[in-house]
Amino acid sequence: MNKYFVSFVLTTVLSCQVAAYSDPGPSLAARSAQLQCYTSLYSSLLSEAGLQDHSAKAIAHAESLKTLSSTANISAFNSFVSQTLRSDLSAANVALAGSPRTRMRQNYGAHRARFNECEYEALKQSVSAKSRYVSEEITRWRAIASDLQSRGLNASALTKLIDEADSQVLRPLQVSITAGGANPIKAALSQFCLSNGCPKGFNLHFYAKANIARLAALASATGGASFEQSLKIQSVLSHLENAVKELDKLPNGLHSYEDEAETWKHIALALDEFREVLPELNSVPSAPAADASGAINSDSLPAASGAVSELNSSGLVDAAVAANATTNASGVK
Repeated sequence: MNKYFVSFVLTTVLSCQVAAYSDPGPSLAARSAQLQCYTSLYSSLLSEAGLQDHSAKAIAHAESLKTLSSTANISAFNSFVSQTLRSDLSAANVALAGSPRTRMRQNYGAHRARFNECEYEALKQSVSAKSRYVSEEITRWRAIASDLQSRGLNASALTKLIDEADSQVLRPLQVSITAGGANPIKAALSQFCLSNGCPKGFNLHFYAKANIARLAALASATGGASFEQSLKIQSVLSHLENAVKELDKLPNGLHSYEDEAETWKHIALALDEFREVLPELNSVPSAPAADASGAINSDSLPAASGAVSELNSSGLVDAAVAANATTNASGVK
């Protein structure tokens, strides 16, 4: 049995836990399935080593993973993986290190072959779930861009960003499914992220950029505004420019929300200031996004008062939270 197998498994288990927090793409069920491949392999090896207590615990952990994934509670899932599962597998490794390995060496190839098949199916499930998530987000934001265009606003920047999400994130994920084998899928999952979930890969930072583009489209089309209103709009645009500058400082390999804190702070300030001037603009006949009453339709803005779209499951995060670049229990990606 490969002497590096222990660290390999534990590293993979931890990375699955981290992915569950930093990227909302793959469903919990998919992540759970991948981790169950490891617990199954461990259970077999432990049993052959005569470590029945550890083997039984690995089997029980597989059931816990199924239960936790069915609840869709990412926080509880992550806690179990990072604390309970990782700790128990570490203890099992210590026990394995001091046990006879003759039988394990004889059967390891068969166990590993079953594991590889199991992992491949789990990875296909993961990349399919992530692709589906990205596709749904692209569809949602295309509708937002179309709505802006229907109101006479320039949504070209947002449309371009959406096209980038399609070509630079969604398509590589989809291609990996048919590339053959687990390695192309592993590479795609770690290299192509819609937001900031790929520590060593490409992160589009889509949600920050999309909110900047949407708000800029609204704020840039305020013809007929008074001098005082124009100054307020310029302040909004200035905040958005600062948000872009902060975003441009970030490397592709970034994966921490804290690193986006300054960007989201400026987006939140821009949104708050635009909401302040919005009632005044609604009285201007040539104001943008006018509905039948001549007022800017609130649908053009993020759906909740004082909120900006982020990458949690609801699509919204409170502006005060965004300013601190944190997320709720639903996670990001």
